[in-house]
Amino acid sequence: MPIRVRVLGSGTFMHSVFEGNVSDDDVREYAEKWAGAKNLSEDYLGLVDVRQMQARELSSPAIRDLAARFTAAQRGASRTAIVASPTVGYGLARMYQAEREGSGQEIQVFDEIEAALAWLGVDEIPG
Repeated sequence: MPIRVRVLGSGTFMHSVFEGNVSDDDVREYAEKWAGAKNLSEDYLGLVDVRQMQARELSSPAIRDLAARFTAAQRGASRTAIVASPTVGYGLARMYQAEREGSGQEIQVFDEIEAALAWLGVDEIPG
């Protein structure tokens, strides 16, 4: 699967990496597995890296569905930083951010991982 996920820091940090050609099915599988995951704390920090993603088979409805699933499963306030290159990934990340507007979760899109980590208040991805 072109989406890898690690839950770190005893459930306080979720690191997702989207690489290669990501399809609607990949995004649905990701949402089914991780939205509301029991091993995440209610106020977890999220880092989603889509800089290496290609989205030839990824549709706007799949992004809206992903946002709806994570909004429905949200249990508390959390923050997610999305790191995207200024290509297709950036536009899709901003669409996801817009769909989550008003959900109680803070989401920001960045083009540099250092800025994303600083916004999350961490120096590096927890080991």
